[in-house]
Amino acid sequence: EVENLSSLVSVKYFVNNQDFSGAKDAGIYQVTAIFESLKEDYVVKLKSLTATITINKRSISLKPNDVVVNYGQYPTNNGFVVTSGSIISDDLESLVINYKHSDIITRTTNVGLYENAIEIENCEYKNYIVTGGTANYEIIPATIDMSDVVFENLTHTYDGTLCMINVSNLPENVNVSYYVDGILFNGATNVGTYQITARYSSQSSNYVLSNSSQTATLTIIK
Repeated sequence: EVENLSSLVSVKYFVNNQDFSGAKDAGIYQVTAIFESLKEDYVVKLKSLTATITINKRSISLKPNDVVVNYGQYPTNNGFVVTSGSIISDDLESLVINYKHSDIITRTTNVGLYENAIEIENCEYKNYIVTGGTANYEIIPATIDMSDVVFENLTHTYDGTLCMINVSNLPENVNVSYYVDGILFNGATNVGTYQITARYSSQSSNYVLSNSSQTATLTIIK
Protein backbone atom coordinates (compact mmCIF):
# COMPACT_ATOMS: atom_id res chain seq x y z
CA GLU A 1 0.00 0.00 0.00
CA VAL A 2 1.00 3.60 -0.58
CA GLU A 3 2.53 5.28 2.45
CA ASN A 4 2.50 8.96 3.51
CA LEU A 5 -0.59 9.66 1.46
CA SER A 6 -2.20 13.06 1.98
CA SER A 7 -5.65 13.05 3.54
CA LEU A 8 -6.77 15.12 0.54
CA VAL A 9 -5.93 12.34 -1.91
CA SER A 10 -7.61 9.00 -2.58
CA VAL A 11 -5.94 5.95 -4.06
CA LYS A 12 -7.20 2.94 -5.96
CA TYR A 13 -5.16 -0.11 -6.95
CA PHE A 14 -5.32 -1.97 -10.25
CA VAL A 15 -3.71 -5.03 -11.85
CA ASN A 16 -4.26 -5.41 -15.57
CA ASN A 17 -6.86 -2.64 -15.37
CA GLN A 18 -8.86 -4.63 -12.81
CA ASP A 19 -9.57 -3.52 -9.26
CA PHE A 20 -7.01 -5.08 -6.96
CA SER A 21 -7.27 -5.49 -3.21
CA GLY A 22 -4.38 -7.88 -2.65
CA ALA A 23 -3.26 -11.41 -3.48
CA LYS A 24 -2.39 -14.56 -1.60
CA ASP A 25 -1.55 -16.97 -4.43
CA ALA A 26 1.99 -17.29 -5.70
CA GLY A 27 2.75 -15.09 -8.69
CA ILE A 28 4.01 -11.71 -9.87
CA TYR A 29 1.55 -8.84 -9.68
CA GLN A 30 2.24 -5.49 -11.37
CA VAL A 31 0.17 -3.09 -9.23
CA THR A 32 -0.72 0.41 -10.33
CA ALA A 33 -1.84 2.97 -7.74
CA ILE A 34 -4.09 5.69 -9.21
CA PHE A 35 -4.38 8.94 -7.21
CA GLU A 36 -7.27 11.39 -7.24
CA SER A 37 -7.88 14.62 -5.36
CA LEU A 38 -10.72 14.64 -2.85
CA LYS A 39 -11.22 18.40 -3.39
CA GLU A 40 -12.09 20.05 -6.68
CA ASP A 41 -9.73 22.98 -6.13
CA TYR A 42 -6.71 20.73 -5.69
CA VAL A 43 -4.76 19.04 -8.45
CA VAL A 44 -2.70 15.87 -7.93
CA LYS A 45 0.58 16.26 -9.79
CA LEU A 46 1.54 12.58 -9.42
CA LYS A 47 -1.25 10.65 -11.09
CA SER A 48 0.00 7.11 -10.50
CA LEU A 49 2.74 4.84 -9.18
CA THR A 50 3.60 1.27 -10.09
CA ALA A 51 5.07 -1.43 -7.86
CA THR A 52 5.51 -5.19 -8.12
CA ILE A 53 4.31 -7.78 -5.63
CA THR A 54 6.13 -11.10 -5.88
CA ILE A 55 4.72 -14.06 -3.90
CA ASN A 56 7.00 -17.07 -4.09
CA LYS A 57 5.78 -20.66 -3.88
CA ARG A 58 6.33 -22.42 -0.56
CA SER A 59 8.79 -25.32 -0.63
CA ILE A 60 7.66 -28.40 1.29
CA SER A 61 8.92 -31.96 1.65
CA LEU A 62 6.35 -34.71 2.08
CA LYS A 63 6.72 -38.36 3.06
CA PRO A 64 3.87 -40.82 2.49
CA ASN A 65 2.77 -42.82 5.51
CA ASP A 66 3.41 -46.55 5.49
CA VAL A 67 0.48 -48.55 4.14
CA VAL A 68 -0.92 -51.84 5.49
CA VAL A 69 -3.70 -53.51 3.48
CA ASN A 70 -5.29 -56.92 3.20
CA TYR A 71 -4.57 -59.14 0.23
CA GLY A 72 -6.95 -58.45 -2.65
CA GLN A 73 -7.35 -54.71 -2.05
CA TYR A 74 -6.71 -52.23 -4.81
CA PRO A 75 -3.57 -50.11 -4.30
CA THR A 76 -4.23 -47.23 -1.93
CA ASN A 77 -2.43 -44.64 0.19
CA ASN A 78 -2.51 -43.58 3.82
CA GLY A 79 -1.85 -39.88 3.64
CA PHE A 80 1.43 -38.12 4.34
CA VAL A 81 3.52 -36.23 6.85
CA VAL A 82 5.32 -32.95 6.25
CA THR A 83 9.03 -33.41 6.85
CA SER A 84 10.15 -29.94 5.82
CA GLY A 85 8.35 -26.63 5.44
CA SER A 86 4.66 -26.21 6.23
CA ILE A 87 1.27 -26.19 4.57
CA ILE A 88 -1.17 -23.37 5.23
CA SER A 89 -4.20 -24.92 6.89
CA ASP A 90 -6.67 -23.48 4.36
CA ASP A 91 -4.78 -25.28 1.57
CA LEU A 92 -4.87 -28.78 3.06
CA GLU A 93 -8.09 -29.87 1.34
CA SER A 94 -7.24 -28.44 -2.07
CA LEU A 95 -3.59 -29.51 -2.21
CA VAL A 96 -3.17 -32.20 -4.86
CA ILE A 97 -0.66 -34.90 -3.88
CA ASN A 98 0.54 -37.31 -6.57
CA TYR A 99 1.03 -40.80 -5.16
CA LYS A 100 2.76 -43.47 -7.22
CA HIS A 101 2.90 -47.19 -6.48
CA SER A 102 5.64 -49.53 -7.60
CA ASP A 103 4.62 -51.63 -10.61
CA ILE A 104 4.70 -54.74 -8.42
CA ILE A 105 1.85 -53.45 -6.24
CA THR A 106 -1.47 -54.70 -7.65
CA ARG A 107 -4.65 -56.25 -6.32
CA THR A 108 -3.08 -59.73 -6.70
CA THR A 109 0.35 -58.98 -5.26
CA ASN A 110 1.29 -61.65 -2.70
CA VAL A 111 1.42 -61.04 1.04
CA GLY A 112 4.66 -59.40 2.12
CA LEU A 113 6.48 -56.19 3.00
CA TYR A 114 7.51 -54.11 0.01
CA GLU A 115 10.01 -51.42 0.93
CA ASN A 116 9.79 -47.99 -0.67
CA ALA A 117 6.93 -49.22 -2.86
CA ILE A 118 4.85 -46.05 -2.56
CA GLU A 119 6.10 -42.55 -3.24
CA ILE A 120 4.98 -38.97 -3.54
CA GLU A 121 6.21 -37.52 -6.80
CA ASN A 122 8.08 -34.24 -7.00
CA CYS A 123 5.85 -31.56 -8.47
CA GLU A 124 4.89 -27.91 -8.50
CA TYR A 125 1.31 -27.13 -7.64
CA LYS A 126 -0.19 -23.67 -7.52
CA ASN A 127 1.42 -22.24 -4.35
CA TYR A 128 3.79 -25.10 -3.49
CA ILE A 129 6.93 -26.81 -4.69
CA VAL A 130 6.64 -30.39 -3.47
CA THR A 131 9.59 -32.68 -2.86
CA GLY A 132 8.36 -36.21 -2.29
CA GLY A 133 9.59 -39.23 -0.35
CA THR A 134 8.90 -42.96 -0.17
CA ALA A 135 7.30 -45.39 2.27
CA ASN A 136 6.73 -49.10 2.76
CA TYR A 137 3.71 -51.01 1.49
CA GLU A 138 2.71 -54.09 3.46
CA ILE A 139 0.13 -56.62 2.32
CA ILE A 140 -1.27 -58.91 5.03
CA PRO A 141 -3.47 -61.97 4.56
CA ALA A 142 -7.17 -61.58 3.84
CA THR A 143 -9.58 -63.52 6.06
CA ILE A 144 -11.80 -66.27 4.71
CA ASP A 145 -15.12 -66.31 6.55
CA MET A 146 -15.82 -69.82 7.88
CA SER A 147 -19.08 -68.99 9.63
CA ASP A 148 -21.23 -70.84 7.07
CA VAL A 149 -19.30 -74.12 7.29
CA VAL A 150 -21.50 -76.88 8.70
CA PHE A 151 -20.09 -79.86 10.66
CA GLU A 152 -22.86 -81.58 12.58
CA ASN A 153 -23.29 -84.64 14.80
CA LEU A 154 -24.51 -87.86 13.15
CA THR A 155 -26.08 -91.00 14.56
CA HIS A 156 -25.97 -94.08 12.33
CA THR A 157 -27.26 -97.63 12.80
CA TYR A 158 -24.61 -100.24 12.18
CA ASP A 159 -24.92 -101.81 8.72
CA GLY A 160 -21.33 -102.84 8.04
CA THR A 161 -20.59 -99.88 5.75
CA LEU A 162 -18.04 -97.13 6.32
CA CYS A 163 -19.65 -94.12 7.98
CA MET A 164 -18.24 -90.57 8.07
CA ILE A 165 -19.28 -86.99 8.82
CA ASN A 166 -18.20 -84.51 6.16
CA VAL A 167 -18.30 -80.73 6.35
CA SER A 168 -20.53 -78.78 3.98
CA ASN A 169 -20.34 -75.24 2.63
CA LEU A 170 -16.55 -75.31 2.65
CA PRO A 171 -15.21 -72.12 0.96
CA GLU A 172 -12.85 -72.25 -1.99
CA ASN A 173 -9.12 -72.31 -1.23
CA VAL A 174 -9.69 -74.23 2.04
CA ASN A 175 -8.53 -77.78 2.79
CA VAL A 176 -10.03 -80.02 5.48
CA SER A 177 -8.63 -83.03 7.31
CA TYR A 178 -10.40 -85.18 9.92
CA TYR A 179 -8.89 -86.50 13.15
CA VAL A 180 -9.93 -88.66 16.09
CA ASP A 181 -7.63 -88.52 19.12
CA GLY A 182 -5.01 -86.79 16.98
CA ILE A 183 -4.97 -89.57 14.39
CA LEU A 184 -6.07 -89.03 10.80
CA PHE A 185 -9.63 -90.37 10.43
CA ASN A 186 -11.43 -91.43 7.28
CA GLY A 187 -14.53 -92.98 8.81
CA ALA A 188 -15.66 -95.93 10.97
CA THR A 189 -17.61 -99.14 10.55
CA ASN A 190 -17.86 -100.52 14.07
CA VAL A 191 -20.33 -99.53 16.75
CA GLY A 192 -18.98 -96.75 18.95
CA THR A 193 -18.73 -93.01 19.59
CA TYR A 194 -16.17 -91.03 17.61
CA GLN A 195 -15.29 -87.44 18.50
CA ILE A 196 -14.15 -86.06 15.15
CA THR A 197 -12.19 -82.83 14.73
CA ALA A 198 -12.24 -81.17 11.32
CA ARG A 199 -9.09 -79.12 10.85
CA TYR A 200 -9.07 -76.42 8.22
CA SER A 201 -6.12 -74.90 6.42
CA SER A 202 -5.76 -72.28 3.72
CA GLN A 203 -4.39 -73.35 0.37
CA SER A 204 -2.58 -70.02 0.05
CA SER A 205 -0.44 -67.90 2.34
CA ASN A 206 -2.50 -64.94 1.12
CA TYR A 207 -5.42 -66.05 3.29
CA VAL A 208 -6.09 -66.85 6.93
CA LEU A 209 -9.23 -68.51 8.25
CA SER A 210 -11.72 -67.06 10.69
CA ASN A 211 -11.97 -70.53 12.26
CA SER A 212 -9.38 -73.32 12.04
CA SER A 213 -11.36 -76.31 13.40
CA GLN A 214 -14.73 -77.73 14.39
CA THR A 215 -15.81 -80.81 16.32
CA ALA A 216 -18.71 -83.19 15.75
CA THR A 217 -19.66 -86.61 17.14
CA LEU A 218 -20.26 -89.69 15.03
CA THR A 219 -22.29 -92.32 16.88
CA ILE A 220 -22.76 -95.78 15.40
CA ILE A 221 -25.36 -97.76 17.29
CA LYS A 222 -26.36 -101.41 17.17
